[in-house]
Amino acid sequence: MPPCASRSSGPDRSAQRPGPPAASENPDSRSEETQARDRRGGAAGPSPGTTWRINGGIRDVRRARQLAGRCVGDQPEAIHDAAVLLVDECVANAVRYGGGRFELTIHRRAGWLRVEVVDHSAIAPALLATAPESASGRGLAIIEMLASQWGSDPIEDGKVVWFELALA
Repeated sequence: MPPCASRSSGPDRSAQRPGPPAASENPDSRSEETQARDRRGGAAGPSPGTTWRINGGIRDVRRARQLAGRCVGDQPEAIHDAAVLLVDECVANAVRYGGGRFELTIHRRAGWLRVEVVDHSAIAPALLATAPESASGRGLAIIEMLASQWGSDPIEDGKVVWFELALA
């Protein structure tokens, strides 16, 4: 199994709203051995045909970027950096505009990376015209520029924002 995270063996829940974790739930359900291997730098890179998931909030944005980086660690620098930036933008928007919680799902297939971020806002994302001096509002423009394709799909009590990125 790749060092990215636990592989999902259940049904694809990308169209379902994640609930908040229970108070006693460990937010990182990976085995202690997997967590230790990840802290050491992990093993070989990811294999195509795998799916990784994390649920999180504001404190997990960095972990989402790290997961994305590991999932494309075998890619050229430009693709690696684009994937990490795109995940960062989608997750940051989910935290900022979607109620503070998100579910990140990363699907890696031969030649493609598909990322889905679920949040709790039904408001569809919209590209903004921003002034040059504005400190924010460029996230979707970055996604539009770097992703092979992207979109948003409504779900019960929220939405899924997704993007696809061609891999080398």
